Amino acid sequence: MIVHHLDEDPANNRVENLILLCYTCHAVHHKSAVTPYPWFAEYTRRASESMTSKWKATATSLLTVYSSTTAS
Repeated sequence: MIVHHLDEDPANNRVENLILLCYTCHAVHHKSAVTPYPWFAEYTRRASESMTSKWKATATSLLTVYSSTTAS
């Protein structure tokens, strides 16, 4: 699995900007002139909204801890 940034900005690691993709889907997306997966953004928005508060707090905490290593 590969983490894909919806806005194509690798420095934007907000939970609502990330989606896990298999290697093949990720490659197809980036090699296409127009994404063959227009549902990415809506899927991620819904997944982020349904995320439990405990998981969201953990993800936000990890982002804070590791932000200096993930920013470009």
